[in-house]
Amino acid sequence: STKEEIGIIKSAKTRGVKTVALLTQNHPGVNAAVEGVKKAVLAEGTQIVFEERFEGSVRDFKTMVAKAKQTNADVYFLRSLPPSLEILGEELRTLGVRSIAGGGGAFAISAKPEIFEGYWYQDGALTNDEFPTRFKKSFPDIRYNALAAPHGYDSFMLFVRAIEAGQDPALYLQNLTEYDGLAGHMRKLPATGNFRAPAAIWTIVNGTPK
Repeated sequence: STKEEIGIIKSAKTRGVKTVALLTQNHPGVNAAVEGVKKAVLAEGTQIVFEERFEGSVRDFKTMVAKAKQTNADVYFLRSLPPSLEILGEELRTLGVRSIAGGGGAFAISAKPEIFEGYWYQDGALTNDEFPTRFKKSFPDIRYNALAAPHGYDSFMLFVRAIEAGQDPALYLQNLTEYDGLAGHMRKLPATGNFRAPAAIWTIVNGTPK
């Protein structure tokens, strides 16, 4: 399971979710994440009652949302990029759908996070709650998911540690099996050689992740 699958499933179970509607963009990265979520959700006995993928060029979601709403799913899971994300979110609100969740930092990357007020989604974990505030203060004119920034910061600091230790950065990273960073405690997965970051569930409160 990926960190997205783990976080979403855990949160869905605590909320008593039994049925899910999937409304997702047809995009290589999105498709891969959604397939993983589907497998993990089904493994938990949760039923997928609606699924539709749309192209990034779509701007009218009325028919799709109306069909999805007829299923009365416990939660409507969105995975898309702006501007489709905002248009889809507004259409769901217009039709009175309030039980909405997202993955991959979905609502934090929105240009209009207020659309998703009260909705929960998976994103990166943090060990320093002040980091997003410092990040936004340093880059006030850039719209970026501040909860994803710790991964870039941690990656850079690993190179710094290697250089300060007088080691070849490539060898240092190859031999590294775990480390603590702003995004939490990371462990390398033996099967892939990649690090897995902790997941966290966030909710949009007053337009910002909490």
